[in-house]
Amino acid sequence: MNNPKSMVTEEADVARNIKDLPEKAVDYIKSGLASVDKALDLSKPAQNIKSIISQQIHGSERSTSTVPLECGKVRHYELYVTDGYINISSGTWPQADDSTSIPGWSKPIYIWGFTDIDPNISGNRVKVPSGSVAPTGNTVGNAKFPGPFLEAVTEEYVYITVHNSGLFQKLQKIQEDFSLHLHGIQAQAPYDGFPETSGGYGEKLRYFWMEDWYLEKGSTTKERDDWWNALDGKEQQEILRAKPPLIRPNQLNQNGKIYSLKNTKNHPKGIGKRLPYGTSEDWSQFTYYFRPNRPGTFAYLCNASAPEHVQMGLCGALIVRPNDGSRSVYGLNTNTDYDKEYTFILSEFDSRWHSLIEGDAAFAKHSPANWSPDLWFINGRTFPETVNPFAWNNAQGGIDAEPRYNTYVKAKPNQKS
Repeated sequence: MNNPKSMVTEEADVARNIKDLPEKAVDYIKSGLASVDKALDLSKPAQNIKSIISQQIHGSERSTSTVPLECGKVRHYELYVTDGYINISSGTWPQADDSTSIPGWSKPIYIWGFTDIDPNISGNRVKVPSGSVAPTGNTVGNAKFPGPFLEAVTEEYVYITVHNSGLFQKLQKIQEDFSLHLHGIQAQAPYDGFPETSGGYGEKLRYFWMEDWYLEKGSTTKERDDWWNALDGKEQQEILRAKPPLIRPNQLNQNGKIYSLKNTKNHPKGIGKRLPYGTSEDWSQFTYYFRPNRPGTFAYLCNASAPEHVQMGLCGALIVRPNDGSRSVYGLNTNTDYDKEYTFILSEFDSRWHSLIEGDAAFAKHSPANWSPDLWFINGRTFPETVNPFAWNNAQGGIDAEPRYNTYVKAKPNQKS
């Protein structure tokens, strides 16, 4: 219960000092949108009404991680958002045998997508294929379609660090902002990837995946994450307790999205905001956190502009397994035991949309209202490649394929799949 005396004192303080406050701060106090303590911060030009609502919902910035790293199994994934090309028949570009191309679809398709191989390292990017609108000979990102296959177990502490690496294809003048939405996962609002409820959110996390001991465990983020995720909870906790923590900002921009690392200047038409000065690495990445409380098959996708971004290829699978050790979908005694497992992501493209975005025309010439799909995929592949024994579903060039997106279903009598 509030103390009437303290309330009177606070009101007196406001009345005495209100003449010294900026007009915007006064409005916040009078409207009840902010306390006296927060009014000055929230009235700064860089803030907006969305930040106020966000801070009311999520609380103010914290000095340490809100996640209890000192107990339980911790899982980490590193994802990069970038662009790339796929071949329609195989879901890859380039492919080993051009004879498998579908008649009429010899042209590569430009995509945006997630990858677990850092495209900012030039050797990880691929050459723009012949037949594309973009100038050949240049490089493009190494986006995977679908995105990397992610797994977790109920009650684990799961971190997914998303880097907005930007679009490398030379015709892309506008660098988009992105987010990560964990569809069906019960995550706190800041980590749900829904921009309208997470704008301006910020806190400080322990970036254990960027500490020296972690960086020594592999030459790529994927190698290091694979090593870490293979450890049991006890091994992880012993390491975390023994090592000095690296605490860094974890923040979304005012629109609840992640700035592109390539936004070194404002776009002339006001689309694509410039990275805040001196904070490019902080602002071009965000770590999403959740603790799954139920097993099942889920999807992750970009929800910053879902009608455009999901259509461009920004989606992937997330499997949450029960923590009872059973080979079942939903746990012991649920009659969901299985012998073989397959995960399918069904999707469709409007090739006109991809062609226009490839040439940087985007919505200017093709309205989503006129969307008409003409390509259909299972795990990024079209028939007849869907019945081949193995799914090479991502760009080649030394990048590993993802066998868990296999589309070739094979089972023996009485086996459960």
